[in-house]
Amino acid sequence: MAEDLPMVHLPDSLFQLDIINNENFVRITIPEGIDFELPDSFAKIEPEKYADFNADNKPDLMVYLGACGTGGCMYGIFLNQYDNYYRLVFMDYLKGTTFEKDENGFISFQSYEEVAPMNPSKLYVTTFKFDPKAYAYKMDRTFIQTN
Repeated sequence: MAEDLPMVHLPDSLFQLDIINNENFVRITIPEGIDFELPDSFAKIEPEKYADFNADNKPDLMVYLGACGTGGCMYGIFLNQYDNYYRLVFMDYLKGTTFEKDENGFISFQSYEEVAPMNPSKLYVTTFKFDPKAYAYKMDRTFIQTN
């Protein structure tokens, strides 16, 4: 007689991500019951960066979501909860993104935007850091960098 296995209940807030490597494409299934739409329904959603963003030894994913403008393109960071179920912890416009791992293993990132269009001599720099208590990325600081 087989043992009854416990049922896994999926919280409504988890997104299902199916990564189709041969097409460089990520299919995102939005959880039922939440009011959420992808920002650009015509964009090809692509994997941007595979990394362990929150130092839990699970592979997380930053995806390109399209909706590009002068302030960059929309990106989302999805933290792996289990299998192909992820929690969305960041979604915003980024441009010229750089990444850095801190002493705790968390990955922070910076986005750069020209103060004056098409003039990279002065940049707005915004740093985002993972807040484990809020389980989300938050803006840490913003400043102007002169090159």
